[in-house]
Amino acid sequence: MLTMEHIRKPLAARQALTRSEAVLQKSQDITEEADSALRNAMVRLK
Repeated sequence: MLTMEHIRKPLAARQALTRSEAVLQKSQDITEEADSALRNAMVRLK
């Protein structure tokens, strides 16, 4: 989370943002894999 400390330290803020983006990307990848697996399972159940 960005704080007053981050406002005073732009580099720390940028690093925190980069970490957040990496976590978000990983989460999106996992969601896409799960979505694909669910679709495949539904096709097999038909």
